[in-house]
Amino acid sequence: MGEDSISLSPSQRHHNRGNSISIVGLNGTDPSSLSPQISEILSSASTVVGSTDKLAALDWILAESAQRIEWRTPLYHTFQLLGSVKPPIVLLASGDPGYFGVTRLASKLLEPGSYEVHPAPSSVSLAFARLGLNWDDAVVISMHGRQVEEFTAAIDTAIRDVLISKVALLCSPSFDANFALRYISSRSAEKWQFSAMTGLGTDCERIWTPELEGSTTSEAELVDPDLLNSAVLIAYRVPSDTASNATVASRSHISRTMKSDAPSSVFATTGLLHATGPYTKEETRAVIVSKLGLDQLERGAKIYDLGAGSGTVGIAALALRPDLNLTLIERNPERISEISENLHRFSLRAEVVCDSAENSLDGLGDAKAVFIGGGGPPLLESVIKSVNADCRIVAATASLEHAIIAEKALGHLCQVAVANARTIADGTIRLAAENPVFIAWRSL
Repeated sequence: MGEDSISLSPSQRHHNRGNSISIVGLNGTDPSSLSPQISEILSSASTVVGSTDKLAALDWILAESAQRIEWRTPLYHTFQLLGSVKPPIVLLASGDPGYFGVTRLASKLLEPGSYEVHPAPSSVSLAFARLGLNWDDAVVISMHGRQVEEFTAAIDTAIRDVLISKVALLCSPSFDANFALRYISSRSAEKWQFSAMTGLGTDCERIWTPELEGSTTSEAELVDPDLLNSAVLIAYRVPSDTASNATVASRSHISRTMKSDAPSSVFATTGLLHATGPYTKEETRAVIVSKLGLDQLERGAKIYDLGAGSGTVGIAALALRPDLNLTLIERNPERISEISENLHRFSLRAEVVCDSAENSLDGLGDAKAVFIGGGGPPLLESVIKSVNADCRIVAATASLEHAIIAEKALGHLCQVAVANARTIADGTIRLAAENPVFIAWRSL
């Protein structure tokens, strides 16, 4: 059947205000946890689909004549049965079925208008509520139905990014809360606080908050592992002095989730906006970024892009290391708008300053890497005097005279000369040279 809808007969569509199927999210199965509306839906159902536990727990309210069907694996097989069973039909779920739940599959397989959804609060929203924390800035990772390489890669991405301070993990029988706790503790040098929760919103609700020191679980491993295969594990960073405070100028919030229409790469030809002036070509950009030594910088290190233009160099560096604390300084207001748009394109955060580089030297004392995109020898000399000896410096120029001065000051120099293929009239190609750029840098 693939993605085709499951066809329902006209007689199946008069129930539940025109819908024959009700998807019901539950946070508990006792009378006190069911609203009058949900109680009526359950008691009048002719067919009820759910887990063994939920079907047993709701036996007190389900009609004796109601057909009980357990979810099959994969869930798609259960949906194949729905066209042949007696309505009204109830599909039982936990919490909000629209959040990593059965509603996603229902929207693909059921006819529009044939079902309605009755959500309860999601387990994630309840978990953060128990901790008194907001979760609009949290990353949620499901460990259900995924290979270990998939969700551990997602965990690694989250814990490497200091802009992400909270992670919620939906644990599974194969990978429970103990597994997730140990994994994060072993992969991050920072301190994390953990809370694991089960039975949220029910009389069986339990919460464990082990005290961990550094990156080891020692004797604080979570208890009752049999309960934790369906737990929500909340991990959040213990605040430190090195956490990034970067923000995007003129934007109060940028999602850390890449937009679906975002360019594929900051190094793609059309990846970054640069409409109002010259910019650093992608090949030159790649060499500059390599000289900044991103792989050697500590987490949350401060880097600067002076004379940033449209921000192509700094943003390329930030895309590779989103944990870095980037400041882009540019005097042209029109180009400031380009920088903000380019950051938005890739859902990245940085501090953007509209000022001359010369007026911004006082803040370079804590810099670990600085790129100078213009300003000539006077600016280079001022930067060298303003930064510490452990700060990497990279300068780019099209002038041979300036390049010679930069090499003497920094110790290293190369030329980047790129020629791109162009098709000519007879269908063959020629190589069209781009303007060469000199790059000088100081190695540590």
